[in-house]
Amino acid sequence: LERLDTVEEAVKRVEKVFRTDPLIAKRSRGVGVLSREDAWALGVVGPVARGSGLDIDVRKNTPYLVYPDLYFDIVKEQDGDVWSRAMIRLAEARTAIDLIRQCLAQLPDGPTACCSERPPIPVGEAIAKCEAPRGELIYYVRTTDSPRPERVKWRVPTFMNWDSLRFMLQDAKISDIAIIVNSIDPCISCTER
Repeated sequence: LERLDTVEEAVKRVEKVFRTDPLIAKRSRGVGVLSREDAWALGVVGPVARGSGLDIDVRKNTPYLVYPDLYFDIVKEQDGDVWSRAMIRLAEARTAIDLIRQCLAQLPDGPTACCSERPPIPVGEAIAKCEAPRGELIYYVRTTDSPRPERVKWRVPTFMNWDSLRFMLQDAKISDIAIIVNSIDPCISCTER
């Protein structure tokens, strides 16, 4: 809990800089804009979607694990620009700290279950989705009687967000390209898998 206090203060300091520094505002406000309508049509996820004003968060929309027992709001910004996506990530860092505090407060006494105690995957198909830092992450597994899965597939958030760059980069200055691309927090290796 003490460590969370320290991290929270650091996040607040960075957020204050982003809110008050005129150079950051000049380089990120109105840059790489993705409208709410385009975000919806493209099916973007995570901070890219929420930075354009969409209420999309798997933890809230289709709660799983302990999320039904936790309280948090979906953080959104309306402008759809680089600044909005950065502010979403900072606000979500504070949300994560609060969620950890809630989990610690609800943690039961006694030993915790170990991952090795889980039963094997049953024969058939299973799909699971979760809210990863970049957005909705989907896993699909199909099994048979074999100890190895017959098929494993996952859809990473970056894959859903790549196409938005064609809107964000439209009419962009060359000097803005790197900041716009980085504002979707791309994971190249996830997308190329």
